[in-house]
Amino acid sequence: MMTEGDWVFASYRGQKVTGFLLLMRESTVLVQATIPNDLGIIEVSTDRISWNNNAVICMDDLPELIDLSLDWKDKEWFEKWTHELSLCKRLTDQNVSMRSFNPI
Repeated sequence: MMTEGDWVFASYRGQKVTGFLLLMRESTVLVQATIPNDLGIIEVSTDRISWNNNAVICMDDLPELIDLSLDWKDKEWFEKWTHELSLCKRLTDQNVSMRSFNPI
């Protein structure tokens, strides 16, 4: 069962949208689109949405989520996504340095 705040996937005007559920109505839902983030709040028929209990946020998604947190002036989200980005960059930097290590 979907509840407000859940991450969802939607089909909207021919494109796949990732976002979170803002409001459930009888036959439609309001979704805050995060990817792509230029859609804002969209209204989608309930038969064109799927619940995403295990949403996976990729490193490529983080800059958009950081931008959204700034747009919404959401300090908690900003701190969460910038922290996640710093962890990803740290892992990426470690992988690069491990590849350049060449033991004799």
